[in-house]
Order: sequence, then C-alpha cells, then structure tokens
Amino acid sequence: MDAINVIAKFIVDTTYEKLPIDTVEVVKKQIMDSVAVALAGSTQAGISELRDIVKDWNGKEESTIWVYGDKLPCVSTAQVNATMIHALDWDDTHDTAVLHPSVATLPTGLAIAERLGRIIDGKKLITALVLGNELSTRLCLATTVSMFERGWHYTTLHGCFSAAAVAGKLLGLNQEKLVNAFGLAYHQASGIYSASMMVV
Repeated sequence: MDAINVIAKFIVDTTYEKLPIDTVEVVKKQIMDSVAVALAGSTQAGISELRDIVKDWNGKEESTIWVYGDKLPCVSTAQVNATMIHALDWDDTHDTAVLHPSVATLPTGLAIAERLGRIIDGKKLITALVLGNELSTRLCLATTVSMFERGWHYTTLHGCFSAAAVAGKLLGLNQEKLVNAFGLAYHQASGIYSASMMVV
C-alpha cells in the first residue's frame, strides 16, 4: 500500500473520540482566530471585487460568504472566505512548517457543512479540520527542498490536499474515493511565492 492510501485510510478511520483533547482545543482557537482575521480582512482591496466575480457566476445557494451574507455555491464561498482570512496575512501560522493551515481547511469545512446541513455537527467539523490541518502540516514538515527558494508557497501548494481531506471527511468518502479526491487535488496544487506579492 502506497502513502496516499495510508493517508486516506487514516482520515477515513479517525473519529472525534480518537482526537487528543489538547488538539481539539487548538482547533477551536484556530477557528476563532480565522473568523476574526476574516472580519478584519473583509474590507481589504480585492475582496469586494472577488465577491462580485463569484456573484456573477451565480449558482445554487449552498453556503454563506461571511460578513456580506451572500448565498452561493460552496466552492465560491470557500474561495472568498479564504481570501478574507489571508488578506492581511495575520492568520494562524505553524512556524516550523511555514504554513497557514486554517486558511484552506476552515472555509472548506464550513462551506461544506453548511451545504450538507444538520448531518454535520461540531464534532464532525472539528475532526475534519484536525485531519486537514495535520495533513498539510506534515506535508510541509516532510518537504526536504526549500519550496520558497524555488518560488512556491507552502500554504497554497499543500492546502489543496488539506481542503480535499476536509471535504472528503465531511462528505463521508470511502478510502478509494478519497484517494481519487487527492488525485484531483494533486492536479490543482499550485501557488507561487513572490516578494512583490506580499503586503508590506
């Protein structure tokens, strides 16, 4: 069995009851932190423009764009909400991994949870967020080549996989389907890092 199957099995098999209490508390703080920085980021340049773009795309009313209240497809709302979280670059940081884990996982998790409705409770959401954050953090820590020196940004590069993990867990995917989701995420993985793009 190769690594992706081991990862998928771990995600599928992990339940809330298996999570360490301190890990649950960390994720609760990450949720509060992410929502707070999203509120601050909601007025930054580019946010209202991105919102206008996804509103023009229209689509099924599944999830809510924070602050603004628009209901759009969960993919669109996750994109806008994530952009608000990272707009000021104040979001949670794993210093060793050089990663902002929650910017990919929380908007994905809340958008999917809202779309699915009452079948997703707080424990299921927290479990999915823990697994997504752990996956992206471990991917970063396992990287032996400096991605920054090669022009790549860890958060976006590995965030595709953590978002897939969160969505897959909440959607109840089995191991085979989750592996397929990771395959799709692999083909979407991207994210350049440029000093000229950073807010100073």
